[in-house]
Amino acid sequence: MPEEYDFTDKYNTKLTPEQEKEFQKWAKEESKRQGRNVLKDLYDYDLRGLFIEGGGFGGSNGHATDTYKKPNHPTFSTGSKYSGVDGYVGGKWSEDKTGHWSFVPSATNFQMHGVERLKEVFKEQNPDSDLVFDDAATPYLLYDKSLKSKGA
Repeated sequence: MPEEYDFTDKYNTKLTPEQEKEFQKWAKEESKRQGRNVLKDLYDYDLRGLFIEGGGFGGSNGHATDTYKKPNHPTFSTGSKYSGVDGYVGGKWSEDKTGHWSFVPSATNFQMHGVERLKEVFKEQNPDSDLVFDDAATPYLLYDKSLKSKGA
């Protein structure tokens, strides 16, 4: 993803100095628990917001609520507090009667990741959910195809 979409220092909940100390302690403990540096998630997730809310990473899959996904997150959605901020609008998650989830990407999702990257993310990280391209996706799907036909 282009450097312009590195949101590590953007869309972060402001903390007091004392809260920041507690956040750093929490991040260190969470990193140890998960066996990875969770601070790298600041690239596309507002961890400070999650921390202040008292939330955490759900279960063993390390997934957290959509509320704090930044616009550059692959599944940035209307459930994010940042959807509608600075012109970025998230995609839409929906659950059917059987509990099966699907995601319709927005122009922001396509702008940040493109069709092929979104397909990869769903295959790797959301295999039990459907990625749905609606009529609004047509220009992005055609654009991706034109790039491939030109050898890009």
